[in-house]
Amino acid sequence: MDLDDREVARALAGLHVWPVEIAIARASVRLDFRAEPADEIIAATSAVHNVPLLTRDRVIGQSELVPRALPAE
Repeated sequence: MDLDDREVARALAGLHVWPVEIAIARASVRLDFRAEPADEIIAATSAVHNVPLLTRDRVIGQSELVPRALPAE
């Protein structure tokens, strides 16, 4: 990926990054599944901020706590 490409720079400028705050850390240990720690932090961030997560991970996909984005048809 060419980070100097205008389209790439435009897409990256639209990203929002949430810090790992205490609410996310707490949520990560209260999930209804176990996974790699980074996946748990990502899922907990999705849950805390109520932002749908797009994932292929079947374990995360079965969670009742993580809001999931529906795949395009």
